[in-house]
Amino acid sequence: MDTSGEVADLMVKESIQLTEESIKLLAAGCKNLTAFLYALAKDNKKLVGKTSMSRLLREGKELKTFCIKAEDLEDFRKYAKPNVLFAAIRDVKDDDGVVALVTNTDFVSQVNLFITHKILSNNWLQILFLKSA
Repeated sequence: MDTSGEVADLMVKESIQLTEESIKLLAAGCKNLTAFLYALAKDNKKLVGKTSMSRLLREGKELKTFCIKAEDLEDFRKYAKPNVLFAAIRDVKDDDGVVALVTNTDFVSQVNLFITHKILSNNWLQILFLKSA
């Protein structure tokens, strides 16, 4: 008779522990859902790609500026769509063929990588052109 009482106590103890763990998981899920809904309420839907300057300023992070040729902007947009949050700024009064890219410090390394690849590919083409001539 004594062993059946121990088994019952063990089952009650196990069910209480199982209930505790399920409540902890539920609380963690609620916390994540709250963070998601808060981000939606702040209208931070766009995490990468082209955005406005006001969106970058609203984040409050330090901003960095890079200059690229206007003809390279479309290539940068393709590269940046899954990787970088940026704003492209053109000078409408003086069209010198240069576009300023503004991004926060989180994406500086990705922009540097794109610019480095662009420089290397242009130099590579120039070297090939010089060797073939």
